[in-house]
Amino acid sequence: MAANTLGCRRRWQEQSSRLRFDSKISCDQLRNDQEPSAAGFCVHEPIADSRKIRDQVSVPFKSLGCLGIFEQSGESIPWLIIIRTTYVDDDCREQDLLACLSGAQNLTVVSPDSPSYNTDRLTFNRRFAYRPAAIVYSTGVQDVQVAVQCGASSGTPVVARSGGHSYAAYGTGGQDASLVIDLSRMASLTLNNLTGEATAQTGIKLGPLAQGLWDQGRRALPHGICPYVGIGGHTAYGGAGLFSRQAGLLIDRAVRAEVVLANGTVATAALRGAGPSFGIVTAWTYATLPAPNSIGYILTLKPAAGDKTPIIDAFNHFQTFARNALPTWGIVLAVVPDGPNKLAFEISGNFYGSTADFNASFQPLLNSIPQAELTSQEFTWIEALANTAGSLSTVSPEPVSGYLLLRSLTELIGSCASLITFMPSHSSCLVYGGEIARASSNVTSFFNRDAFLTFQFYASAKNLTSPYPASGLTFVSGMHDTLQVSPEAACKKRAYTESLLPRLTLVPRS
Repeated sequence: MAANTLGCRRRWQEQSSRLRFDSKISCDQLRNDQEPSAAGFCVHEPIADSRKIRDQVSVPFKSLGCLGIFEQSGESIPWLIIIRTTYVDDDCREQDLLACLSGAQNLTVVSPDSPSYNTDRLTFNRRFAYRPAAIVYSTGVQDVQVAVQCGASSGTPVVARSGGHSYAAYGTGGQDASLVIDLSRMASLTLNNLTGEATAQTGIKLGPLAQGLWDQGRRALPHGICPYVGIGGHTAYGGAGLFSRQAGLLIDRAVRAEVVLANGTVATAALRGAGPSFGIVTAWTYATLPAPNSIGYILTLKPAAGDKTPIIDAFNHFQTFARNALPTWGIVLAVVPDGPNKLAFEISGNFYGSTADFNASFQPLLNSIPQAELTSQEFTWIEALANTAGSLSTVSPEPVSGYLLLRSLTELIGSCASLITFMPSHSSCLVYGGEIARASSNVTSFFNRDAFLTFQFYASAKNLTSPYPASGLTFVSGMHDTLQVSPEAACKKRAYTESLLPRLTLVPRS
């Protein structure tokens, strides 16, 4: 890599990882004038003193590149040492990155000096306002390859943005000075009506995905209800929705993925829920299902102001009903404000079956909460999605969500009195079970297969403006913490990989 060509101050930072190599090559066999090649060798400059990388290998060199083979002290078999040289000074890194990106013909590059920069870096949750080193808009997989290679050569962290709906703003890096590869211009969808397989680029969002599958062949997939969520992260991390109890998670329907790896090459693989560990997914291929009709319903309970006892009782009845519900039930529970010091308790969703079966299986819950009001309506698949989401169109910009604090947790509630105490803001939970639970935990990297309820807590600053108050952080954390009532639950979050440890140790380090 060239020395100081851009006038910025450089300080070298060397990082490494290691893999066993199958032949013996000692340090003195390395040529100092090796040029970069397909094998990855780069120029190395020997220096007088020896150093240790991670206390493993004596390395008498200064790396000007990225790859070398060195013998490990005391062993006859050497190690393949991958050296990544980065810069501590972000100004140098950013200039190197922009210089590299300037040579890409098809990429639209937004730098910190671009007029649209502050708009393009906006996040779904406005509490986070990171400053990327650059934002690039790709139109094809080759663009993503170029951007990844520029990020690697400049030492810039690279992140993909599919829909930008990450609660913690990971779509803009989760930190400053990242390279954001925005995939929103890669939004094609093709359906093979003979096989039922659909291939979608990861810039498409859930609303257009659902509408496109319906228009092209009356097909369906299980996924969330927000039309603006991108399929990239939604699939890679699981992808649950109202249809999931009958059809599984979205990742369960994925049969293969087109992935740009960290070295810029393209692979086709079945990531099975581990996408972020390996590269940037540019397209998913799914096994779709025939789109079912459904019955949309909402059961509403509105007790008197200040009276939470009916909601607590209804919540306990709801748990009994949901635990025994058939997979044909897609169920969401919400507790929402209903005026000063008033809460409304709502059970809603879609039932994928006949009207007779709906009435028969819902009646026990209605008998348990006689003061609640039920409304229901028959829908086609696409009508049900639009009814739940409000609209599937993403032509208009997404409404500003404001300065939010959102917390999620999966748990079964034994006593909900303390939880209801914290619920004058919007809180909801999605019922799991059915096909989600039937899939083996070793099929994908999604862990919470045996979950019952998944809670999400939302709170926003007044009038959706900055700043989000510190008291709100304490408040929403209080809601979250009421679900962590047992030491076992807390331990489970730390130790859930124990059963997968033997398999994880077989994954090569790189």
